[in-house]
Amino acid sequence: MQLHWWNYEIGNHVEVAGILQDLKKAGKIRYVGVTNYNTARLAELIDAGVDVVSNQVQYSATDRRPQNGLAQYCRTHDVKLLCYGTIAGGLFSDKWRGIPDPGSPDFENVSLDKYYRIIEDFGGWGLYQELLEAMKTIADRHGVTIPAVASRWVLDQEAVAAVIQGARHARHIQANVELTQLRLTDEDHALIASVHARSAGPLGDAYDLDREENRDALEDVSTEYFDVENGRLVKRRRDAVIVAEPYGHHLLTG
Repeated sequence: MQLHWWNYEIGNHVEVAGILQDLKKAGKIRYVGVTNYNTARLAELIDAGVDVVSNQVQYSATDRRPQNGLAQYCRTHDVKLLCYGTIAGGLFSDKWRGIPDPGSPDFENVSLDKYYRIIEDFGGWGLYQELLEAMKTIADRHGVTIPAVASRWVLDQEAVAAVIQGARHARHIQANVELTQLRLTDEDHALIASVHARSAGPLGDAYDLDREENRDALEDVSTEYFDVENGRLVKRRRDAVIVAEPYGHHLLTG
């Protein structure tokens, strides 16, 4: 059972987590996990005696906020990180290589909008493109795809147990299979680190910025959105009311 708590000023998340702990002791649930907890809030649960086994957080090569204390704390207290956003909603792909900056977070879906904002925090579209080229070099070296490299990089990080991948189409399956077989070398990691050395952020602990700026409230589906067609940035139009395509998610471990 995973606990997510959007506003810590409302209610008592420690008390609720304690109820889950009681249910665990009674055999009603097997494990207690949390979602988007930063280090301080997770510590409140651990200090209260809640046996938290996992924390689901956003983690990618452009969003390394778990490295700002959370991963180290999780390692010490045997809490595993389950990571989403590892391929930035599809922005870590050949499709977006060499594409000019759209200039605003107006994409096909709210996930892409969210990860575009992270790219701005990371250091901008230009640095993101350099990261894509580094990942392309690594992908070609191993005969795999950019999404496989992006997710493998996250799996190699401290305290990470699994990544959460969306597979909406059959074409996504191959990248997921590649991921389970891929092993990055020290040279591969050094190449990615050379881009990270010029990154500006995002700063802070896991999900803090999202809460502070209430970014989920900014995720709105526009009638016009940016896409890529035949290697060129284009703007498409759609009706105001859209039924989102269902996502299929599964865990991929190292």
